[in-house]
Amino acid sequence: MAAVALTGATVPVSDGAVSARALSGGRPPLGAQPVCRPHPHDDLDTPLSSVTFVVIDLETTGTVPGESRIIEVAAAKFRGGECLGTFQTLVNPGCGLPPFIIALTGITEALVVPAPAIDEVLPSLLEFISGAVLVGHNLRFDTSFLDADLIARGRPRLANPRVDTLTIARRLVRDEVPDCRLATLAARFRTVTRPTHRALDDVLATAEVLHALFERAAGFGVLALDDLLALPSSPLALRKLPLLAGLPRAGGVYVFRAADGRVLHVGRAADVRNRVRSLFVTGGRRRVARLLRETVAIEYLPCGHPLAAIVTQLRLHHAHRPWFDGRPRRWKACSYLKLTAGRWVRLAVVHAPRDDGALYLGPFQGVAPARFVRSAVEAALPLRRGDGDVVALVRRGFSGEPEAILGPLAERVEALTASGRSGDAAFAQEQLRALSGALRRQALADGLQATGRMTLDVSGHQVELDGGLLLSVDGTPAPGAPPAADGRAGLPGREEADELLAVGRWLRREARAGRVRVVTPLAPPAAAALATALEGIEGPPD
Repeated sequence: MAAVALTGATVPVSDGAVSARALSGGRPPLGAQPVCRPHPHDDLDTPLSSVTFVVIDLETTGTVPGESRIIEVAAAKFRGGECLGTFQTLVNPGCGLPPFIIALTGITEALVVPAPAIDEVLPSLLEFISGAVLVGHNLRFDTSFLDADLIARGRPRLANPRVDTLTIARRLVRDEVPDCRLATLAARFRTVTRPTHRALDDVLATAEVLHALFERAAGFGVLALDDLLALPSSPLALRKLPLLAGLPRAGGVYVFRAADGRVLHVGRAADVRNRVRSLFVTGGRRRVARLLRETVAIEYLPCGHPLAAIVTQLRLHHAHRPWFDGRPRRWKACSYLKLTAGRWVRLAVVHAPRDDGALYLGPFQGVAPARFVRSAVEAALPLRRGDGDVVALVRRGFSGEPEAILGPLAERVEALTASGRSGDAAFAQEQLRALSGALRRQALADGLQATGRMTLDVSGHQVELDGGLLLSVDGTPAPGAPPAADGRAGLPGREEADELLAVGRWLRREARAGRVRVVTPLAPPAAAALATALEGIEGPPD
């Protein structure tokens, strides 16, 4: 029984396989080395020197997967620049060979007739490449043939991570060579093995090109597998890639700075390096390209807790107003909805609250949202009629009883729907949604502000708040100073409102999962307000 040529191991196949010496034109195979089985899958943040790569190449009867046939397969396994083993065999295609292929490769029908069929080669090949990163020059061509044969036999496609030396060369050395063909790159890097349109020669030449490209990529800070797989195509992003050097694969906040020290962008992520690198990959977009052009440094602020990262990002947003970020720009104006006091009660949109005995709802991110909520209140309860009962309902709605306003508006939506006025019903539904959101945000902010200084246990972490603003997590002070209170009518300004809502929403999610417990005893009114705001928070122990 013949065998596929696999250095360091012998895999039985059908009679007719060709030896490694015969395939290479008399050149002996690489020294017999034990085949090192790779780990099931290398982690993407593994250094390139520790990743198992399998360089693969095929020779075929044509260029159409599924119709053309494979006539030769070769692969070589590398880790840390060392060859761990090779795989090589001719394949009987079950059909004649075109004269062009015979002239190009030197593979004749006399050589492939005694070779094993692809059905016998695939299991051995799949075992050889299992758990490794596939490498090839124009790799998609080779994997498309393998995938076509796997699908035809009811097997899944190859799932290995892939690295194409053609793609990497186009990004790293395109200006140094007339083209990026394998033969051109081999000559440029002066590889020991030159490509000959035979699978093993091309594999070994590709491996040498791969390692030469690794050296070039290292100059841009590409030292791990995930950096290599996400190598940007934009020349601008590639030049800026060394800015990633100091960023960890950990959670926190990152800051893009310009040459004059201006903050251009503030973001947060559970994996800062991966998130920032994703901006480099999309560097062709106009706004991202402008960001990369202006950036000269990227700073990292460690935040050991998600809430600390959320609050830090918000405080930096408001302190610097980065042009690339959307949050500060969404505040077109800070406005409030005011229910006036006195004999003639009305709803007015104002920019600043006062201590005048009126009730306020807000702040809103602009005048238009406040006016829309005013239209929703007036649609539910027509204040212009001057009815004292109507005014009392609005006051109750603004003072912690949202159903006093939401109930009549919901009834209006049902009535319009029942009468077939679908357009008016849809508009009323939008009003209901806007009013409900405004009242819910108000209840959340009011509930947190009413608590004063308190400590919460959230999934084993000690979170200290003062009026809903973050002071520390597990004893570590939150970066930046808390926003100053507005001081007028007890209402928050936009910076304070942003932080109150961010903290409140995060706590509400944790409370719904049963992970929040109050450590500091609260007065009954404050405890009731907090419980209502967070919906299900657990009180302090007796």
